[in-house]
Amino acid sequence: MTESNSKIILLMRHAKAEELQPEQLDEARELTKAGEQQAKRVADFLSGQNLVPAQVLSSPYPRAQQSAELVLKQLQKSAKVAKQLAVQQEAALALNAPVKQFQDLLSAQWPSLAGVSLWVSHEPNISRYLSRLLASKSTVYDIKKASVTALQITKAEDSEQLMVKLLFTLPPKLMPK
Repeated sequence: MTESNSKIILLMRHAKAEELQPEQLDEARELTKAGEQQAKRVADFLSGQNLVPAQVLSSPYPRAQQSAELVLKQLQKSAKVAKQLAVQQEAALALNAPVKQFQDLLSAQWPSLAGVSLWVSHEPNISRYLSRLLASKSTVYDIKKASVTALQITKAEDSEQLMVKLLFTLPPKLMPK
């Protein structure tokens, strides 16, 4: 296998968001101050592990978008990421988007997918993605807010089959400072 057909996708659950208020749409919830700190901690962890994304995709929901933007901004401060890199919104990462949309996104992105990419989404979506990618019978992994799950995905040169290796899943409270 060549390095060019192996990618790392960092699946991040959005950071802590405000509680749902009466008359408020779930889609409108934004990050809390604690969530902002979680996102910055994720960026510091990724930088320290040399897992710096060259591509950042996010659910269009504000809490996911803000999480992705804060991670990116923090990485740009440390000069680990190019200033012109921006977060791309992807409906396939939205809350309760069908897993098929995620698979289609992965297939569509594969040819141009960076060596390391950060994809910010929601729970239970991430559990569903993991279940499908890892061919697991479990569909619930209880992914904590602002957790990062690293997957090494390799595409066999002679087929469309993806081989997925779980590298780690880590909540922010266990990320070294």
